[in-house]
Amino acid sequence: MRAMMRNLIDKARRLSGAGAVRNAHMEIDETKRSVVELDRRLRSVCDPTPRRAA
Repeated sequence: MRAMMRNLIDKARRLSGAGAVRNAHMEIDETKRSVVELDRRLRSVCDPTPRRAA
């Protein structure tokens, strides 16, 4: 019974409080890394300087 209560308390902490805030920060950091990586890939594909009209 105690183990089950501990398990329920741990799960509740993950859904609220510091655990949820930590998870949100981790998600934001992962998103930032993904955007930076996408930007880097796009720059390697795109022409960095626009061509001038003749």
